[in-house]
Amino acid sequence: MGIPRMHPGIAARGHAPFLATLVLLLLCGGIFAARSHRGADALGPQAKSNALPTGGRWVPTSLHANTTAMLIAPEQPLFMLAATTDGIWRSTDGGATWSPDGTGLRGNPVFVLAGSPAGTARWAGSFDGTVYARAAGKSVTWRRISSVLRTDPAIGVVPIYSLAASTSTGVVLLAGSQGAVFRGEPGATGRSWHWTQTWRWPGASGTVSSGAGAVTSLQVAKWDPRLVFASVFGATPPVMVSRDGGRTWASGAAGLPAILPVQDLASGSPPNREVYLTTMGGGVWRRGADGRWVDVSAGMPQRHAMALLAAGSGTLYAGTMSLGVYEKQGAGPWRPLGSGLRGPAATVMDLVETPGAHPVLLAATTQGVYRYIPD
Repeated sequence: MGIPRMHPGIAARGHAPFLATLVLLLLCGGIFAARSHRGADALGPQAKSNALPTGGRWVPTSLHANTTAMLIAPEQPLFMLAATTDGIWRSTDGGATWSPDGTGLRGNPVFVLAGSPAGTARWAGSFDGTVYARAAGKSVTWRRISSVLRTDPAIGVVPIYSLAASTSTGVVLLAGSQGAVFRGEPGATGRSWHWTQTWRWPGASGTVSSGAGAVTSLQVAKWDPRLVFASVFGATPPVMVSRDGGRTWASGAAGLPAILPVQDLASGSPPNREVYLTTMGGGVWRRGADGRWVDVSAGMPQRHAMALLAAGSGTLYAGTMSLGVYEKQGAGPWRPLGSGLRGPAATVMDLVETPGAHPVLLAATTQGVYRYIPD
């Protein structure tokens, strides 16, 4: 699922250096944050659901740590994971209460979660530049399955900003970092993984501190596991596409401005073959089956959005920085969804919806995890 987020006013003035500030955020919170893509989606198609009424309220759960990503497992509707600045936490009651998830990552800031579309495998991308796998037996352990994937002479280790699982040929993991995408394949035993760099931004040298070239989001299309989209912050092109499960990449930015402060990608329903993109002040965009992007920002304050969820009902939900959550139905404009998530400290980093006939919408924020309660 992402890189540290900037306040809309900052984005309008250009790309402020962020990686040094990120360390400060992870220690004490602030207007910058990081989140995943797109382990935040449920693992597989979500159940059809009715759009939520907009007059509800957001209420805090028991998890109050800065939370960057969430992951739901459809085979266990009440089970979910959350990536935080204090490792990974789990809930077994649909996100109402939380506890630390095993050992291996406690105290380690985690940016991103991903899960196997068919199975119980779970992975995490960390601030320490490596990828972890969840091993669950009598106890839960998170273990490294990669070395540090990217380093920079100026800052050292570069975090993993985005992570996605593709089943184009077995299980393949794609990890986004600063100016690079890596592809991981498991060995025969599944414990060791082989990682290769499959894409590098031409301007990657000497630009880490500016944020340009960061792969903020990776999204596998729901209708084709070989089709993968990557959003690239402050670089040309702003969206890349792979049609072979992440082995090779080409521009996927038809219709977009040359450079965008991109944030998140979400895959829409398979029949329409749509993909959505959020940016910090550059609008919300939709890619249709024809491969071109069109602006769908009407109603979104400051054309600024961060976390993005394409729900099973066809409704879109988008989180913002200090302005709460917005929802969009069909061709209609974006409308605010509920109260309780506004203010300078409320930055929405991720959104998930539980599967089933009575879905619950949850938001990962810099203040912890919130649940939406319809009135």
